[in-house]
Amino acid sequence: MQHMIFQMTLLTLLTLTAVAEGVDEAAARVEQYLNDIRSMEASFSQYAAGEAYVAEGAFYYQQPGKFLWQYVTPDPQKLVSTGSQLFYQDEATGQVTQLPLSFGLGQLLTQDKLGLHHAGLTTADWVLGPDYYEVTVKLLDEEDTPMNQVRLVFDKQPVQLRQIITTDQLGVRTMVALSDVSHNVELDTALFEFTPPQYENEQFRD
Repeated sequence: MQHMIFQMTLLTLLTLTAVAEGVDEAAARVEQYLNDIRSMEASFSQYAAGEAYVAEGAFYYQQPGKFLWQYVTPDPQKLVSTGSQLFYQDEATGQVTQLPLSFGLGQLLTQDKLGLHHAGLTTADWVLGPDYYEVTVKLLDEEDTPMNQVRLVFDKQPVQLRQIITTDQLGVRTMVALSDVSHNVELDTALFEFTPPQYENEQFRD
């Protein structure tokens, strides 16, 4: 009986060690992949809980901290970071709103270099699938209080970001699926330029 208990304990320890090593390897591969991204271009489809439609468009990222979510359907709109400011524009009405850089995925995308080891981020959990890695990241405010939770899903071979699933403080989930992803390509710098309407300059002054 004692021999059987010993074998079961040993098997459990070996299993836990293998899982830990698997997570370490996955974390290292994902971190290296993110660190190596200088620019990125992709198509996306966005599914939000409670919404009857799918939003589609294009995503662009340029290091450091510049990005553009260009929505095409169902309504033209954009979320653009110039690297120092973040704006949302409803292109149908022309309405512009300035947002904090930490809004939404901004806390992840406006770092000097993409990665999971930055201030304002904490890694909560890993799932190692047969052909994917999934990591849950919590975005923190200035007092290290969790604001939103983000699940990043990566293809394993080769490592590539394929889904972003966000959960806000109210528990509302939004999933973004990426396709036609290209890395480290030349992007037009004009994609990340944005000047608010002249009559709203006072509102957007630093």
